[in-house]
Amino acid sequence: MILNYFIQLLFNLLSNIILFFLHFFDLNDILFGHNASPYFLKIKYCALYYKKKISYIPEDSNSTIYNLIIYILTKIFSYGIALNPKCNYHPIYDGKGKGNMPVMPYYITNYGGFFDSKQIIRYWDNENLLPNPYSIIKKNYKKFITPTYFLISLFEFYFDEWWQCAGGYHQRWYNSKDISSITVTNSIFENFISKLIFSKNIINHEKKKKKFIDRQLSRLEYHLSYDKISRELLDGSFKNTLKALEKIYEKQSFLLGDKISLADISLFGWMKAQNIFNLKCEKDYKELSPNLYKCWQNFDSNPNLFNENISEYYISTNILQDFMNEIIQTLLPLQYYNLKEFAKLIKNNHKYFNEFGQKKFTCFIKNKSITYFVKSFQAKAWLNIKNNWRNLSTNGQKIVLNCISTDLDSKNIELFLKYIH
Repeated sequence: MILNYFIQLLFNLLSNIILFFLHFFDLNDILFGHNASPYFLKIKYCALYYKKKISYIPEDSNSTIYNLIIYILTKIFSYGIALNPKCNYHPIYDGKGKGNMPVMPYYITNYGGFFDSKQIIRYWDNENLLPNPYSIIKKNYKKFITPTYFLISLFEFYFDEWWQCAGGYHQRWYNSKDISSITVTNSIFENFISKLIFSKNIINHEKKKKKFIDRQLSRLEYHLSYDKISRELLDGSFKNTLKALEKIYEKQSFLLGDKISLADISLFGWMKAQNIFNLKCEKDYKELSPNLYKCWQNFDSNPNLFNENISEYYISTNILQDFMNEIIQTLLPLQYYNLKEFAKLIKNNHKYFNEFGQKKFTCFIKNKSITYFVKSFQAKAWLNIKNNWRNLSTNGQKIVLNCISTDLDSKNIELFLKYIH
């Protein structure tokens, strides 16, 4: 106990050294990550959109010494968080032990460090990509969550947590016997190492590469791709989602009208990562959702141009229905049962979750029995979505329900209300 206390003090001291280093030399804020990470790309897109002055490590490092210093300091900072008992619920370490892999993405500013994409973006946000959550009903001066805010939060959650399975890890690393998955993973590793100029001289290159590939392929189960049934489910959802998104982007520029949102950027982060390292997945985007692909290309070419778009969000309920129904059939039941299992474990004083905790549950998605890891960070995010629903006005809830079906007695609305309450 005393040893852990002193270790934590040491990491706090090192963290302060980093902040002093940034402040004294008047350096840009630092974003540590890699283009294989959709969350890193999501934050990078937001940084470009907001015209932030940021150094991307290791991408922007011209000096080997500077690169080495920043990389070591970033790992110190991330490991310090990993040793913090308050972070036990957060997935910042893998199944082999705390701090075994560095946190990515990781954002360092003069004011401190952030290791979660949602934290980073909300630190920046000026009610632009994620609009003001509240509307005020002047008659009785009550505050209600707006339907726009609710939908953007729900869509972002879908792309962050379900799409990482159906459109992300499953598509990138289908299974360990598939040579293409090993090729993709090898490509990612070599690309990352090539930017860390000093790395080949200080690490066992081949040993590190094997460890990296083995780890990524072993994580398929954590991301729901572990047998024929689960993979058929993910493949089906991937195609259904792209077809549903095509109906939206065919009619308008973004998910909620002609103004880009954080939900669009969450999806674009995945598209960019797959475009760089997975040509098969890029081909699927082009074939199944060409208008979405074109929209992403326009945004990718110059994100900050979209900052000047003065149009407002609007909700086209009819063209959102297929997408909403795919969310109801996949993400919602998974989160419903994940939260229930998480609550049981908390009640029994369980402290470790995600990959490190190795706690699992079984549920049905689209009539398929699947097994999933209990994920604490998803449980907490889902609770926020549920609270947002409760804080919608009656009229606001009706607008969201119309995005599912105009028939308020439909089966999908019944399911939505079951999961969201």
